[in-house]
Amino acid sequence: MLDILTADRGATHDHPVPTGPRWFAVSRLGNLQLPGQSVVLCLQMRGGSRIDAREGVFQLQRGDWVVFERDSAPQVQAGRGGLLLGITVPAADWEQAARDAGAAPLPGRCRLPAAELRSLLRLWRQGTQATGERRQRCLRVLLAFLAPRQADIAGLLARCPGRSRQRKLQVLARLQRTWLFLEGNAHRTVRLAELAELSSLSVCHFAKTFQSLYRESPLAANHRLRLERACHLLASTPLSVSDIGQACGFDSCCSFSRAFSNRYRQPPSRYRSTVAAHSAVRLA
Repeated sequence: MLDILTADRGATHDHPVPTGPRWFAVSRLGNLQLPGQSVVLCLQMRGGSRIDAREGVFQLQRGDWVVFERDSAPQVQAGRGGLLLGITVPAADWEQAARDAGAAPLPGRCRLPAAELRSLLRLWRQGTQATGERRQRCLRVLLAFLAPRQADIAGLLARCPGRSRQRKLQVLARLQRTWLFLEGNAHRTVRLAELAELSSLSVCHFAKTFQSLYRESPLAANHRLRLERACHLLASTPLSVSDIGQACGFDSCCSFSRAFSNRYRQPPSRYRSTVAAHSAVRLA
């Protein structure tokens, strides 16, 4: 018998505080509130889902996966045809599994190619059918499978401050959480103090470490992510340029158009027309 907590067909549930790793599935407009005491791993297998967490709002599509730190307390709502699978793991169990597996995914959002989703589904299902030590082993195998898929994130480790690998990993995990916060708040201007508090570092130390890791300042990253969100909205929605500027945290249509033109060398309206023309050519 499968041991899965499910929220399906519009059902809403609160995930109980787990005493160990717990597998869950959210599908077809289901809604699941996950516990804040656990690390949460979400895997989008089909369709789309929306996740509201302490780090912000995230829209996942097929192949996306994301790791949230403890106290994130994410709430997952699957789209009409969506299927999201996941695991909640108490922080102590996650750290132990990471030590046993030799690696574990860091906080952040990544993407798996479609060809690997079948392998991931098989590993996830094995965990739902296991108990006791075998379940812990299934968790270690799943973490070991996903960790190498964060090669871009792991590549930042060499630039992290710290004398030991363990210390560098701790710093990278903190900074990755702030990066996730920037991605989840691309609809507004983020204050430096918010990010420093989330990383448990002083504002000065955080800003210096962030710049060293990501090769741009936190505020520059926030500005860039907001403009990238604007590109997505221009290409995929009928919203007016003014409304898109507001949706991306700009004070006025003029300030949005100026910032967009400075980065992309064309105004938002021309960008939208260019994207539409390219789409029409591809469909022809």
